[in-house]
Amino acid sequence: AIYEETRIQENQRNPTQEQQAKLNQTLQVVQSIDSTIFDFHLMKVKAGNYEVQNDYHLTKAKELNAAHPDLQKQLLAYYVITSDTTSIKLTLENQVKNKQISQEFIDYSSDLLNSSPENSTLITHSFDDTYSVLFHQLNREERNDVTVINLDFCQSKDYRELLISKGYQINFTGAVDTKFLADLVTMNPTKKIALSMTQTKDYFLNQRQKLEICGLTFIPENQTNLTKDNQLFWETSLSKKVLESGIVTGK
Repeated sequence: AIYEETRIQENQRNPTQEQQAKLNQTLQVVQSIDSTIFDFHLMKVKAGNYEVQNDYHLTKAKELNAAHPDLQKQLLAYYVITSDTTSIKLTLENQVKNKQISQEFIDYSSDLLNSSPENSTLITHSFDDTYSVLFHQLNREERNDVTVINLDFCQSKDYRELLISKGYQINFTGAVDTKFLADLVTMNPTKKIALSMTQTKDYFLNQRQKLEICGLTFIPENQTNLTKDNQLFWETSLSKKVLESGIVTGK
């Protein structure tokens, strides 16, 4: 329950100090009961906020219950952060096959990816949008000119160092919050950053530049009139398949 609270925060991705303390306290209780069970290893990984040194616990959890949906998400995060492309593709393929990534997200993310300007950086929010976009890029070989950054994974020091190695300027002051994203946009003007509309509202409101709609993304204001581009997106580039969905996620 504490972990789920951290997932729905409006203005930051990482747990608050109070939430982290509660996570650690709960983890200690479970560890004192039985440190060999699947639940302990999975909780250890979740409380670690994507730090790769928890790979031992990932491995142990995988040995005990490899098909668990929550574990699959954490494994994918580890593969993304460590740039293990082969494992990413295999895990994504299995997730789609087992419907752990819904068809609605696959349909939406196709249009999201095609909304991103050429050679741009698409910043996604969390698991569903990131993994479905990566599925299109890696498994279907679509729009590999776009670099995907998962805002959630920026909690990880290794992930931030990976982005720095790719030429991104990062200003991390202890939290992945609305300021972190605003700094990422303003400090990397040459990276052509596009913000997925799957971000929560506060991240857009805290931007220092005016944002313009570009398909299913927001981009910093530029000198280009996007009206014609958006019309073209609607008429030719976007499949809009998600509009045909009758389930809640699709709507």
